Amino acid sequence: MAADKPRVDFSLKSIIDEVRASEPVKVALSNSRIITFVNPYDMQGSDAAELVSLLSDFEMGGFHAPDEIFSVWLSKDDFEKLALEKLTLKQQVAFIEGVMSRFSPAAGDAGEDDASQN
Repeated sequence: MAADKPRVDFSLKSIIDEVRASEPVKVALSNSRIITFVNPYDMQGSDAAELVSLLSDFEMGGFHAPDEIFSVWLSKDDFEKLALEKLTLKQQVAFIEGVMSRFSPAAGDAGEDDASQN
């Protein structure tokens, strides 16, 4: 009696091939310094989960110190470059919003109308 073959709906390879990484956002600072932000969903492991949680809270009006967000999002070298800019809290919040807006088109948005609206 032949063994039944398991039904396979898709492969990990097909998902990996379908979901490509986004281009990182590169930001010019003073003195010709450039820092790089990767899409949080292109990160791996606990840093990705922590950053997505921090940014979700941030978008919902929750407060986290911008340095907390930057320290997870940026490399140590880029974090130090950004610290040299000595941004105010207001500038840091606007900066985070600006970077996040560069990734929003790739993620889509919830739309403006009710789903049941005719």
